[in-house]
Formats: sequence, C-alpha cells, structure tokens
Amino acid sequence: EARKLILEAIDLFREKRLLLPVKEIAAIGSKLIGHGEKIVVYAYSEVVLNLLKQARNLGTDFLVIVIDSRPLYEGRKMAKALDEAGINTDYGLVNGASYLIHSATKVILGAHSIMADGSVTSRIGTASVALLANSMHVPILVACEAAKFSDRVQLDSFAFNELGDPLQLLPSPCERSADASLLQMRDKLPSNLRMINMLYDVTPAAYVQAAICEVGVIPTTSALVIYHEMSNYTTSY
Repeated sequence: EARKLILEAIDLFREKRLLLPVKEIAAIGSKLIGHGEKIVVYAYSEVVLNLLKQARNLGTDFLVIVIDSRPLYEGRKMAKALDEAGINTDYGLVNGASYLIHSATKVILGAHSIMADGSVTSRIGTASVALLANSMHVPILVACEAAKFSDRVQLDSFAFNELGDPLQLLPSPCERSADASLLQMRDKLPSNLRMINMLYDVTPAAYVQAAICEVGVIPTTSALVIYHEMSNYTTSY
C-alpha cells in the first residue's frame, strides 16, 4: 500500500511539475515569436524545442539558428528535430557565434536551473552565447520549468559543477586515424596534461531579459518567489 502511494505521488509530481509545464511554456513562449524573426538557440533543450514547434504550429514563419559545440554536439539533435518539424534552420558552431548572433532578433535558451539570484546554470557554452548576445543588444529569454528553480546561489562555474568523461575532449572517430583508439590516444597524452570536461556554466541574471515558465514571463530574479510558492504547493499533495 505504501509503495502504491509513493508511485502515485511520483506520477502526480511528474505530470504536474514536469510534463504539463513544458506544454504551458510552449503555449506562452510561442506567442513571443513573430513572423520573420531569427531565433538563436544553443545545444539541445526539450522545452525550447517544444516552444518553437508550437510557434510553427500557430503558422508563424521564422528562422532558427542553432549554435553547437564540442564534445557533445547536442545541437545536431536540435537541428534534426527542427528540420523534421518543418522549421527553417541554420546550424553553426560556437566559434562562429558572433557572426550567427549578429542578425538574430532573439535568443531563447534552455536551463539546468535558475538560481535564487536570477543567474542561470545551463550546458557549458550558454554563458558565452549570452555574453555575445548581450553585447549585441539581442534580447535573451530562458525557457525553464519552475521545478528547476533553486534557492541556492552560485557565483561561478568552478565551486560547484559536474565533470564529464575527459576522453570526450579527444578527437572524434572522424577526426582521428582509423587505427587509433581513445585509450591509445590517452596513453600518448603528456603526463602533466589534465583534461577537464566541465558540463555546465553560469549566466549572470543581468544578461537575461526574462524567464518563460508555466507561471508566465517573469524576471529571473523572481524565481525564488516562485520556488517558495511551488514548494508549499508540493508539500500539500
């Protein structure tokens, strides 16, 4: 009986705090995209993808510019999904971001979390894209479920982060010789070289114009208020 109640509570949380918000964010955010806009996205975000697909379903004609980076190349997945949805898409790597962002009208980013001070933690490289967009006066929106809001503060990407497999930083199969394995390449690395594959970075709140969540379009600095409201709601299940 206890197991059944726990599973029901998990299903309820998943439905109300994770699945339904994605649909609500898509409905809210899709109305912020106008005809002829050029939208920049970075890497892959399910929330951002659903938002863009909803905007396309509304009949809005726009271009999405996908910026990607090594070693995960998540933007390839995003570009493929956008193409399958019939959305005009450009694709480029982060080393050409200044050129790709130059003609953009809006940047829409996903998030791993929005912190108490309004800063945004997301896939590493997001802060670089946001910095460039801010310098070019291109508005930045972050699409994020309220379940990802946090009461913590993170000032940088070094004190607290996640590290990926350092072997991912080595050349991909298409970039190395056919007879060279990752382990062989690792063994040839200098002994005083340490590979650091950081997964997330922090974008300051000052760079982000607004966050799109299931509550509506809010300043990222209001995330803490929503966090406490949602926490009270969760404990009342």
